[in-house]
Amino acid sequence: MSEQFSIPLIFSGSGDAAHSAKYFNDEVRQIFIVETKSLNTFEMAKNIKKFIKISDGPLLLATNPLHHRRTILALKKQNFDVLIPDNYLKDIVTSYSIIPSTKGIGNFNEIIYESLGIVWYYFTGKI
Repeated sequence: MSEQFSIPLIFSGSGDAAHSAKYFNDEVRQIFIVETKSLNTFEMAKNIKKFIKISDGPLLLATNPLHHRRTILALKKQNFDVLIPDNYLKDIVTSYSIIPSTKGIGNFNEIIYESLGIVWYYFTGKI
């Protein structure tokens, strides 16, 4: 999508960003930004202002769908406009059963984590 829209990829988040950037480095295309100083979503939103001008247009967000809401709220607090590509959105819950799967338990834990994160960000003024 970065190539399709001629926008840079931004890899953000401590050591994971550096490793991800190495994975996507194909020696041909060097249009990505690596931000490794942030330790959480709020710091990421603040730190990318050093690389991206708000007037450059909206950001195209690609992150874990469970993390979309908090990321969008943190970026909007920094005055960024955020888009999520339509073909990127997926249904997180694909099937049910009486006995929960390990993936379902993991998703439930992530939903609780993200919900608490949003509440924390709200009460601390980060969103």
